[in-house]
Amino acid sequence: GTYWLAGSACLVILAWASTLLARRLNTAGYPAGVRSALYAGVALGILGVLAMLAGPWFSKMDPTANVYPATVWAIVIWVAVHTSVGVIMQAYCIARAYAGRLTARYDMEIWNVTLYWHFACFSAVVALATLVAP
Repeated sequence: GTYWLAGSACLVILAWASTLLARRLNTAGYPAGVRSALYAGVALGILGVLAMLAGPWFSKMDPTANVYPATVWAIVIWVAVHTSVGVIMQAYCIARAYAGRLTARYDMEIWNVTLYWHFACFSAVVALATLVAP
């Protein structure tokens, strides 16, 4: 399942980059671009989580067999949960943008979500690289 995990890391990096782009577009005053970048971030984050879970699933790793597959599943689930929280945060920013509450002047939400995505992306890349490394 290393290809799934490597692909997942790439998708999470792209979701993080979409959040950064949304923050920059918001600062520049492009609300349609903000929403588009956040939609892309949500889609990429969801695909990243699905690819993350597909790695051990399609490798038929049984977490009850021994400690190695149990550890792999624990790490993957930990990263998937944190990535999913980031996706929920992006969706919240989309709702705020549609409500007119996320503007260039009132932008604390997008800054906080970006800060969280720094953590989520770094955690995902380190954890997934650890699992992919030979």
